[in-house]
Amino acid sequence: MAEKRVFLEADIPFTPVAWGQTKVLVGTTAGGGADKLYVAITEYLPGLGHAMHSHAEDDEIMVIVSGKGYTLSDGVRQDLGPGSVVHIPAGCPHENVSLGDAPLRAIIIKAKLGPPGPEPPQGGSR
Repeated sequence: MAEKRVFLEADIPFTPVAWGQTKVLVGTTAGGGADKLYVAITEYLPGLGHAMHSHAEDDEIMVIVSGKGYTLSDGVRQDLGPGSVVHIPAGCPHENVSLGDAPLRAIIIKAKLGPPGPEPPQGGSR
């Protein structure tokens, strides 16, 4: 059985990408292994973004932490700012672009959903 891990986000370095930088907290590299979940912090540099694409098997959630930008799907552009939450279903083509003079910073969560498991037991200490 896998063990629980606790670490500081600040200990994981950013990796440069064509449109900014990203740090993988949980998933396929950096912070560690999970085969059905991916969590990263991504910064889109001002005026940059990624081309239209989709994730065949992954639902994606973006939680905008800072900056401004937009997301585009099916010809519909929606503005993004702090507090915006975007759900991108598996297979949905989309692009995300930063606007303004500051990076668009987002928490990115991707999941491969299997059948639901049992409800966890109630209780615990606080």
